[in-house]
Amino acid sequence: MVPLVTGDRRASSSLTPSTLRTIESRWNWTSDSRVSRSPSSPRGGFWSGTAGAYEPCEGWHSDFVRLGIISDIHGNRIALQAVLADGHARGVDGWWALGDLVAMGPDPVATAELLAATPGLIATRGNTERYVLTRDRPPPHPHHVRADPSLLDRLVEVEASFSWTRGALSACGWLDWLGALPLEVRLDLDDRTRVLGVHASPGRDDGEGITPDRPEEALAAALAGADADIVVAGHTHRATDRKVGGIRAVNPGSVSNPVTDELRAGYVIVHSDPSGHRVEHRRVDYELGAFLDRLRESGHPGHEHLAAMFRRGG
Repeated sequence: MVPLVTGDRRASSSLTPSTLRTIESRWNWTSDSRVSRSPSSPRGGFWSGTAGAYEPCEGWHSDFVRLGIISDIHGNRIALQAVLADGHARGVDGWWALGDLVAMGPDPVATAELLAATPGLIATRGNTERYVLTRDRPPPHPHHVRADPSLLDRLVEVEASFSWTRGALSACGWLDWLGALPLEVRLDLDDRTRVLGVHASPGRDDGEGITPDRPEEALAAALAGADADIVVAGHTHRATDRKVGGIRAVNPGSVSNPVTDELRAGYVIVHSDPSGHRVEHRRVDYELGAFLDRLRESGHPGHEHLAAMFRRGG
């Protein structure tokens, strides 16, 4: 078996050594951070809280795997808890969390704690992790405001939102954990199917990503060079399952911050054994009213804008 530690013992005073467990990984996986790793650093590894870095590990194949894949949690701990509970009830024995984990929501620290404490969970980074860790920001940018001064309030809100999240995570010691997340994670299923997990598309944490209606030629170009049979990516918050150029493109939808009238949390389960595999899309109800109360009480500077995302289905 392969030891896997998904948390940092220094990360938060509310986590104890008994909470941050050594997990026995039951599949063959590798991570690829592309930006942060040096040319000599290992392609495969596990997060070591002791070393504060990804460390090399050997692969392992299980006789049966149920892998839950989530994305775009956006600091919604309540929805995340519901999804993890649903997966547990269905025998999920490992998780991928494909970026946009903590920003643009009321509970960045509690969400990071829950992810780090979940057995068998491997997290990757998305574009909002980059916004939290750097000075990069989504639009509007200053040149947009100069062209259209009505965008000033939105620019100020965007800056305040990511600064608020960074401050919360920094105060509780979670920035190192966030900064060490890889860009991609890979898995070889027992039927030899190669699976790639990434936030938006191979090698990218943003862009047009995987959607049901992206033109086939454009999506095929985005997936080119993936070196995988299945590419799973979030980012667009739109559940998708389509075949393009010999590659199955899957989007699990979002756990939070919906962009359609479907307000339930979305995720997928990859079921695998030596005879084959299947991908199951799931939707999970959670206490939306409790989440909106938490959002309002959190002091998040963008709480009104975020709450509006959950009213389109009402």
